Amino acid sequence: MPRPNARITHTHPDGRPVKITFGLMHETGVRGVLVYAIVDHVALDADRWLDHVPLSEVEPLLVC
Repeated sequence: MPRPNARITHTHPDGRPVKITFGLMHETGVRGVLVYAIVDHVALDADRWLDHVPLSEVEPLLVC
């Protein structure tokens, strides 16, 4: 039976969570991101974003 993927949580030394970057997602095998809005959803190609870009920088570009 295959093992489920281990969940990786990156934190700062003081315990605060690190903002996830596309590089961290790429490391875990993520190649796409589903974005859900009230009415619809869209699939983003995660490979088009540079590794150092945090997902939080892309969020303002996603407008319903």
